[in-house]
Amino acid sequence: MPRVIANTQDSAATLEETVEAVAQGFDPQDESSLLDAAARLERLGNNRDFLGDLLIAQLREGYRDTLAEAAYGPQVIVLSAPSGGSFLRANIWPGEGESCFRASGAGSFDYGTAHDHNFDFLTVGYFGQAIAANILRSTIARSPAGGANALRCGSSNPARCMKGGCYITAPTAMCMRNIRPRRLRCRLI
Repeated sequence: MPRVIANTQDSAATLEETVEAVAQGFDPQDESSLLDAAARLERLGNNRDFLGDLLIAQLREGYRDTLAEAAYGPQVIVLSAPSGGSFLRANIWPGEGESCFRASGAGSFDYGTAHDHNFDFLTVGYFGQAIAANILRSTIARSPAGGANALRCGSSNPARCMKGGCYITAPTAMCMRNIRPRRLRCRLI
């Protein structure tokens, strides 16, 4: 299950300050390191202008994502290159009423698709409603022929990560299925 870390930060940080801090990495197994990283991400989340300013600047400059190894999907904006074992991204999840959702459908944004993460991550709400997902217990079925392994997802527990840091733990022991939102939302990860 996700671990919710309470909000403690009132100040804001710039993207540059947060990228510099992320470059130092964090150890999710070390409580002090985890709480420090969560506070840094929360301060970036308190900066209500950076993402809109970044998107406008990128549109103005004809920006194209050159970080192919960090490309996830149409809703992901990579905010920093990988450094120190970590990187920053913003996920924008369109709601059912958004024109891009109506034109592309839920499958384009992987709503309802069970998936796992082979890494720990922190996430903080930036705007919109809370992220909602079904958290599922998972097992990995090893292929006897040495081929690809299969992810099997079992029983479900609903989770809702409210504003604040939401730490997803035990990445190899769970998978999740994002639930499409009614309205647009954005998470910093």
